[in-house]
Amino acid sequence: ILSVTGDSNAAEVRARIEKSFGAWLEEGPKLPERPALSTKREAKLYFVERPHVTQTSFMLGHVIDVRRNDKDYPAILMMNEVLSGGMAARLFTEIRTKKGLAYSVWGGAGVNYDRPGLFRASCITRNEQALEAMAALRSEIERLRDEGVTPLELEKARAGELNSFVFNYDSVEKIAGRIRSYEYYGYPLDFDRTLYEALRTVTLEEVNRVAKAYLDPDKFTLLAVGSSAQYSKPLETL
Repeated sequence: ILSVTGDSNAAEVRARIEKSFGAWLEEGPKLPERPALSTKREAKLYFVERPHVTQTSFMLGHVIDVRRNDKDYPAILMMNEVLSGGMAARLFTEIRTKKGLAYSVWGGAGVNYDRPGLFRASCITRNEQALEAMAALRSEIERLRDEGVTPLELEKARAGELNSFVFNYDSVEKIAGRIRSYEYYGYPLDFDRTLYEALRTVTLEEVNRVAKAYLDPDKFTLLAVGSSAQYSKPLETL
């Protein structure tokens, strides 16, 4: 797939491309089928002991079996923005600013074009408060699932997402790359515009519904790297 964008004559560019790369249009061998990925969710704990480090880095999450062309994708983006969209989002505000439990904290659902993605949340903190930070991170995700987002949070998230759309078009490289991606994955070439409209009209009820549908804290896998000798209680309590 070759995409071209810029201040040029389309017919002339197409003729030059076909002259130079016409042989590429001959059909080659077909790609093998991609093996199916497991979407099973299962509560697990993995720990990597590093006795001499002074901080713990951990990540928790599970598979999220949804694609970008799914009707729920706009609402998931809004949910992500409320949870971790910046310094005013819940994870940063509650875990770093108010509780002082993290150097770095982030999270959200990584939704792909054509395969299952991952909901992940991550934190870096002092070993002494690692378990407290893990519990706080999970608690914020549970609160989002159980209580949903507020109307004010949704409108702030909506403004953030819509205003950021300008950065999809601020270079010819981005424009060409977006067209190339849509072509490769079989998405309509105006997918960005339909997504924009969907974000503009997504409702509070839709956002709260996807939070309940796609967040499953009871089946999180947790991966942590740190020095457990400095933990306030045994890691097995998790």
